[in-house]
Formats: sequence, C-alpha cells, structure tokens
Amino acid sequence: MQPTTDVQTVCPDTVREPECIKALSKLTKKRIERCPEYSKNIDLYTRLSEWLSSCGVQNCLQDLTFFATANCSDSVAIDFFVNKVSVEYSDTFKIFKDIFKTVLSEQYTCNSFSFL
Repeated sequence: MQPTTDVQTVCPDTVREPECIKALSKLTKKRIERCPEYSKNIDLYTRLSEWLSSCGVQNCLQDLTFFATANCSDSVAIDFFVNKVSVEYSDTFKIFKDIFKTVLSEQYTCNSFSFL
C-alpha cells in the first residue's frame, strides 16, 4: 500500500494505471535511497490505514456519532465513551495501542508522519 500523498504526487487524474504504478515505483525507490528506512514508514502507514478503515473503528465512530446527538451530561458521555472503547471495542483499540507502542519504541529516521 502506498501513502496517499505519494499517489497524489505522481498520479493525477489524467495518468493511466500502468503509468501510475511505474511512477510510484520510481518515487518509492527514490525515497528509499534518501531514507533507507522508508519501508518502516510504509508499514506504519499501512497499519494505521487498515485500522482506520476496519469495521471496529467504523462501527465505534457510528456509535459515538449517534450518541453525540443525545442531550446528556458530560459524565454520561464520558461513561459511554469509556464503555465503548474499553469493553465493546477493546480489541479494536488494542490494535491502535500496539501501533502507538511501535511509534514510541521504534526509531524513525525519516519523517514518519509526513504522509498521514
């Protein structure tokens, strides 16, 4: 998976898919030459993208959006959020916690969040 900004950089609407793939390959090669650990950035981007588009995150956001329209106190809203994150969607947020731990423990010599 390529970061969206890479795709936007080399694949305008007028470019056909084979040309786009070739240009992306060339760009990736150039970025790896500048930063040998660029593949770690792509891995991080892929993990975050997959997490954000997962059913768990999407369902949680739907639940939170639906609840946001309810007129309730701050403490009820916090209880609702904590229950959703720690109980109902705990597996989903464990994945995010693991991604975040990776960011904290790994050393990224490239600007790892430039493409997020």
